[in-house]
Parts: sequence; structure tokens; C-alpha cells
Amino acid sequence: MAEKISLPRMSDTMEEGVIANLLIKVGDTVKPGSVIAEVETDKATMDLEIFQEGTVLHVAAKKGDSIPVNGLIAIIGKKGEDFTSMLSETQATSPKEETPIVQDKKEEKVEMVQSAPVNSPLDNSRIKISPLAKKLAEENNISIQNMSGSGDEGRIVKKDIESAMSGAVGSTANVSSTPNIVLPVGVESYEEVPVSQMRKVIAKRLAESMYTAPHFYLTIEVNMDAAKMAREAMNQVSNTKISFNDIVI
Repeated sequence: MAEKISLPRMSDTMEEGVIANLLIKVGDTVKPGSVIAEVETDKATMDLEIFQEGTVLHVAAKKGDSIPVNGLIAIIGKKGEDFTSMLSETQATSPKEETPIVQDKKEEKVEMVQSAPVNSPLDNSRIKISPLAKKLAEENNISIQNMSGSGDEGRIVKKDIESAMSGAVGSTANVSSTPNIVLPVGVESYEEVPVSQMRKVIAKRLAESMYTAPHFYLTIEVNMDAAKMAREAMNQVSNTKISFNDIVI
């Protein structure tokens, strides 16, 4: 008979686990003591062993998934055994499993992005420019007809006008800067790093401590007259301005 492999509670405070590594696939033969996955809990990454024997008929989890305690990971049984009723029963009794809905939303979002028209910054019908950038361009006689903006959807922003004034962007305005000088243009980028289960718990406990533990704060008064005089003397000979924070640190 087919059996479900669920995620056990691997620590006393565990509420969910992340599949750090999945070691089985459909068709594999497993036996008691087999390690089917590595699970990242709120304490550490642990091996998930099973006590059943059979063939892997269905794998519900994948690497990187966050599974609640008692959530379905896989179904094992005899090769060719029907497990559809068990799978339907599990989905009906698990309100937290909303993966199909989330997937549909993601697909719908992708379709909307692909079908949305993109306005080129060189489109003659309308030049997109922020009010501040427009005012700055008018005050400095900067032409924006053939300018490519760095804002959303090619919108011209303040830094584009400032770059044009510095000679970084070619324009038809009479700019006093040397046209051969090109200033470096920064490119904004970011990288999403998933938060580990341990870090999630640390953040949660830190927030809870603000309301569950008493807090008290200590203050101290220090006479800084000598430090003030020393700072003034150092700033007379130093090429870099020295602040009070520098002295404290």
C-alpha cells in the first residue's frame, strides 16, 4: 500500500523546513534508513531518513521549497500502484499548499509584462522627463530631443541632465565642458539571497524580545572640552576633517 512521506518535526521549535537538497526521484527504490533529503531547520541542516520501503511514486517537494511540519514530501509504494486518491486527499486537507495558485499568478504576470508596450525614449510622440529634470534642462539650455533617459521606461531624470551638462551625454546645447570627457555611468543592480531558516528564527526572536523582555537603557555624561580642543588643533594640520565621531570611535 502506498505511504506518504511527510516532514517530521526535527527540533522542538521547528515549524517549517527548507529542502536544502533532494536525494530522490520518481522510480528510485528506497529502504529503511535511506536519506531522502537534507532539510534546513531553525537549528541546523539535518538528514531526513525514512523507515519505509518501496518505490518512489511521486515527489511533491523540490530543492529550495519551504515545507511546513507534516507537509508532504513524497509518496512511496509498489511500482505501478495508484496513488492519485491519496494525493487528492492530501491536497484537500492542506490549505497551506497554494503552489498552483502562485504559479498561475507568476505566469499571468509574465504574460502581462511581455504584452505591455514599451515606450522608447526616442519616441517623437512624447518625451518622458521628470519635472525637476525639465526645469534644470530649461535653465541650462539643454536639448532633450535625442536624449536617452536612465529612469523607468526611458524617463529623463535629474542625473541625465547633469551628465549632459558635464559632457557625458551628447546634446545640441552649448555646453562649456570639453566634449571628449565622458563621465563613468553607474549601473544599479542587486542580488536576492534567500534567508536561511536559522536567520529567520533569529530575526523573529529579536522582534519578539522587544515585547517579551524588559528593556533598560544606560546613559553617561562625559566632559568633552579637552577632546574639543584636541579636535580643533588636529583639524588645523589635517588634510581630512576630523569629526567628534572619529574621536569617539
